[in-house]
Amino acid sequence: MLGHKVNESMEGLSQVLSKSGLALLLRLLGILGGYLFMLVVSWNFGPKVWGDFSIFLVILQLLGSIAKFGLDTTFLKLASETWAKKKYSLLSRLYVSSLTLLILFSLIISLITYFLANYMAIYVFHKPYFETYFRFLSFLVPFFALLGLHSEGLRAISKILLHMLSQQAGLFLCAFLSLGLLYHVKYDLGSLLPFISYAIAVFFCLIIAVSSWLVFSRVELFIFSDLTLELYRYILRFSLPLFISGIASMLMAWTDIIMLGIFLPSSDVGVYSVALRISTLVSIVLIAVNTVAAPKFAEFWALGKADELIFFAKNVTRFVSIISFILFSIVILFGKEVLMFFGNEYTNGLSSLIVLSFGQLINAMAGSVGYILIMTQYQTFHRNVILLGALLNMTLNFVLIPYLGILGAAFSTTLTLVFWNIIFSWKVKQIFGKWIFGF
Repeated sequence: MLGHKVNESMEGLSQVLSKSGLALLLRLLGILGGYLFMLVVSWNFGPKVWGDFSIFLVILQLLGSIAKFGLDTTFLKLASETWAKKKYSLLSRLYVSSLTLLILFSLIISLITYFLANYMAIYVFHKPYFETYFRFLSFLVPFFALLGLHSEGLRAISKILLHMLSQQAGLFLCAFLSLGLLYHVKYDLGSLLPFISYAIAVFFCLIIAVSSWLVFSRVELFIFSDLTLELYRYILRFSLPLFISGIASMLMAWTDIIMLGIFLPSSDVGVYSVALRISTLVSIVLIAVNTVAAPKFAEFWALGKADELIFFAKNVTRFVSIISFILFSIVILFGKEVLMFFGNEYTNGLSSLIVLSFGQLINAMAGSVGYILIMTQYQTFHRNVILLGALLNMTLNFVLIPYLGILGAAFSTTLTLVFWNIIFSWKVKQIFGKWIFGF
């Protein structure tokens, strides 16, 4: 019996590692596209425009998360379970219900953003020219939210290649290509060029995600008579805690950028944003593995295979930890040279890069603890910890940024990551009786 469980977990691990190898390759291509995009913008427009774009991107992701109301992660969980059990009729009803809710929420957020654009630009960010960006955002939010839902749907049915192409891997690669094309044809868009390029990438990836989902998922669209109020309530009961934890996660991940945008010039935001993006290389393997492993956690839990789940998670974490430590060492040794590649002014972010990279190392070595809690019906606990972490992060940023500048933001982010992973790891140990990290 034990041997069967071990074999099943190792088989799952083998599948995940083979698939995550492809996911990692796509992620690397996406990161390459992101770095090329960042390089072109930095070289041609300088840290200020890159800082403006970083703030724009953060607010888009934040508004997109609000518009999705946790429906994307809820759909990932529920669709993974129904797909594993081959309940295609239920999958269709879950999809159409989630889609109608998301469209409603995203249109509301879009209208609010449009009418508050002037207020946010002048009274929050103290940058009147941001009004144009906010109005542009208001039109982009619904499409960005739809992209998130369909991308998670592809992930749920194990179409990892298409999922990665419709997420950051595809977005920044398409944005870089759009940037090059628009620059080549000499469209005089000025500093709006990066923003227009990213919007084109969102539309292109959305077309890929929606068409792929409809082809591979076997869902039926015209089933409105089968939709019930009870089903909507069931979905919202899952999505509400995930929405709260998702917003808290977004605030935790991007509070530094937002507060730097409020307290400091855009050029400082640009320097910090480059350091932040380089630091995420340390945890790139965890991100790639999570892409494939999250549905697997839900599948093990739905089938009552808790021992296989934790054995599988422990082996994945061991693999991720080794690679992440190697990447951390490379970033620390050659961080200054990498930053200089973007321009001499970016070397001011070296200390921030070191601090941020350490936080990413801790995050990677803790493993997929957050996803395990979400996929095993402990999303409420996950939400509460995320909220505490977001509050801690906002407080630390508010206190440290005025005194330490971008280094204060780096310390805030790293300390919050450590806090999160300690609590999540303890909870997983309490549930399953075993730690998933360590050798």
